[in-house]
Amino acid sequence: LVVTLVVTLVVTLGVTLAEILVREITTVKNKRMALVCVSITAETIEAAQAEIDVAESNRAEMVELRLDFLAEGENWESLISYGELPKIVTNRASWEGGNSDESEEVRLGKLIRALDIGADFIDVELKAADTYEQMTKGKPKKGLKILSHHDFEKTPGREELSQIYARMLEKGADLCKIAVTANDIADCARVLHVLQAATNPTIMLSMTERGMLTRLLAGKYGSMLTFCSTTSGRESAPGQIAVAELRSLYRFKSIESLTKVYGIIGNPVSHSMSPAIHNAAFKHRQVDAVYIPLLVDDVEKFLKSFDEFKFNGFSITIPHKEAALKCVDVLDEVAERIGAINTIVRLKDGRTKGYNTDWMAAIGAVERALLSLDPEYQRRQEAPLRIREDEGMERPLNGKHVVLVGAGGASRGMAFGAVERGAKALTIVNRTVERAEKLVGEMKSMGKPC
Repeated sequence: LVVTLVVTLVVTLGVTLAEILVREITTVKNKRMALVCVSITAETIEAAQAEIDVAESNRAEMVELRLDFLAEGENWESLISYGELPKIVTNRASWEGGNSDESEEVRLGKLIRALDIGADFIDVELKAADTYEQMTKGKPKKGLKILSHHDFEKTPGREELSQIYARMLEKGADLCKIAVTANDIADCARVLHVLQAATNPTIMLSMTERGMLTRLLAGKYGSMLTFCSTTSGRESAPGQIAVAELRSLYRFKSIESLTKVYGIIGNPVSHSMSPAIHNAAFKHRQVDAVYIPLLVDDVEKFLKSFDEFKFNGFSITIPHKEAALKCVDVLDEVAERIGAINTIVRLKDGRTKGYNTDWMAAIGAVERALLSLDPEYQRRQEAPLRIREDEGMERPLNGKHVVLVGAGGASRGMAFGAVERGAKALTIVNRTVERAEKLVGEMKSMGKPC
């Protein structure tokens, strides 16, 4: 839609593509809907053209041509006119995390040449802004200039981030870009604070897996675009997401300021199937919500840092189920008895409530497996009855001796569920005796046989 609008207006009004793009971007900012930009990181022209084709086939709205990734001698100029997508041309200096060791005259000269032959945007490092201005003094303006700042070591404080942003505006940035490193997911809160206060078209993100939420929620908090890769392994910066995954799994183009945010808190978390399951359910039920992975080291620190952003709920996985219990405003009675939670829900009054649904799901699966061995249960599955398949049947764990392997947060829920369902005895096996003995003591304090 963006590309079609741009081409139509260029033809009918005779204005430049960059001028139309900035108008479109400003409209997008007002609507809080971000654009999809694919970074092209190929080393040859042929491979770069193939990556642009991937971007177009996945409905990207822009591409970033990384000249500093191309091998020496490649005819990069031919890429400016290749394909239909608007282009950002970047030739990142090695001193700012890129691959170019060229002199500033040569490196920035390529960006100036890119504008001369039709590039829509160029990306100039804030540190090189003065040099660039000297090189272009007296020349007619072409295209739009992104001034960028990258920090591959840390996330500066909120005040410093605001000062960096202000310097970009002073230096005449058409668009501002700030990319910093999230060493802890709580660092992202500072980035989102500054982003929400931005007055001009702005791209702001946190790099690394811990910063992924800033990329996924760009549309919610006002970033002009999010950078993504053609495929996994072709990233230009840590934490980029493949374009197909961004558009299909996370439905990125539907995320805007009113979209509800849910996520799974864990460490590790990248292996989790929860985003695929929940986002598919949201799509099927036409719910304006997104479910994202959250790599969290300190659950209390994360929840405090993001409390004012009012995420709508979380799933909690290892190793945070016990620690998260102390971080909610209200506890469900069963969760309090178990001593661990796997779900946090934000209530209508803004408070958070913790639940434990592990025991119901896990014990239910065990019960169904045991019931499947019962001929009566099998007969009911095959018969067209309008009653529950297990209705009136004895609980399969009733009177059984249950052996539980593990004594972590999930195991606490299963231990509680087993005895709640009638197990006569429970034996806990664990790598460390102390943790197993602790769980045994807690079960006995609840009056449960263990």
